Amino acid sequence: MASFSRHVKLRAMYTDPKHTLKLLHELENLGFDDEAFALVHHMGHRGQTIKRHRRYCEKTRKFVQGSSNTQVQRRLEFVFSAFKGGSLSVGSSELFCKLAEDARTKFPIREQK
Repeated sequence: MASFSRHVKLRAMYTDPKHTLKLLHELENLGFDDEAFALVHHMGHRGQTIKRHRRYCEKTRKFVQGSSNTQVQRRLEFVFSAFKGGSLSVGSSELFCKLAEDARTKFPIREQK
């Protein structure tokens, strides 16, 4: 029962844009930049920046479960956890880009047409 309860809480977390805002704040303080964010975001190659995504999250009440934005949040969570797991205090763009690539592999998003 505890694992089901944890699963429900995690699903709710990934639909909350406020969690994305917290992750972005923490990651930016560590050196995460727009180059790495473009690798994490499903529209990064189309000029999506941290600032633009932050504005989107601020005006959004909830992400649709299973949407690309929930996957972006999971990717950000992965990057943050992997970085903190390495006991580092500040990262380089290259390091964050590598972690972002790993996150893309772990949490794929189907391309939108």
